[in-house]
Amino acid sequence: MSRLPSIIFILYLCLAIFSWLGSVYAWGNMQNMLSADGLRWMVAMVLENVKHSPVIEVLLGTMTLSTLTESGFLPVCLSLFRINKTLSLKKKRAFQISMVVLVLILILIGLMVFLPGAVLLSAFGTYQGSAIEMGLFTLVLIVLMCVGMTYGYASGSFSNSSDTIRAIVYLPARIASYFVTLLMASQFIGSLHFVFGERMYDVLFEVSGVNFSWHTVFGIIFYLIPLVIHILDAYKGELRVES
Repeated sequence: MSRLPSIIFILYLCLAIFSWLGSVYAWGNMQNMLSADGLRWMVAMVLENVKHSPVIEVLLGTMTLSTLTESGFLPVCLSLFRINKTLSLKKKRAFQISMVVLVLILILIGLMVFLPGAVLLSAFGTYQGSAIEMGLFTLVLIVLMCVGMTYGYASGSFSNSSDTIRAIVYLPARIASYFVTLLMASQFIGSLHFVFGERMYDVLFEVSGVNFSWHTVFGIIFYLIPLVIHILDAYKGELRVES
């Protein structure tokens, strides 16, 4: 995976040359990356391309996953699927406490959604356009992180704030090279949008009512698959069920 950023950079250069040839030979309505407009776009849109990548979602997601694994909560959850599983009394109690905290948080969120004048709903009392709709992903991660931290302190995995911080940043630090891949991929995918325009959103196929466009496919190839591989490599031989 360490070569992936270099591969994406080569694809980026090939795309630039292809866009130039396309403009010279009029291969459809393509924009030339090597033209004056293209060069200005490349300089001006670096940060904008990164903003349109899932960098924030990946960072928050890996921080949450790291908390759940380093606290020991995720291994305990995996152990529940084992036959004749045995957990120490301390871990059982820690798991029970974390489940109580989860239920209490869900009840609190439920009250803020279903009670009259619910603060998490829109001004019209609907889910659409509400705070919970726009922040659902972040809210789920915060809840899971709270559960992981609760288990960590209850089980003794965490004893102070330094332990908590180390657990939160463990996975992001282990997959730091992925963020280089993400940076390069964001520029490549952004350049595809510049060259081909709205054709990037043309539907290629549909699965269970979900439309897959060129944009979606390239996102899966250059964002999702490398992330999964990096995470599996980071935890290779380390993530075991509790016994």
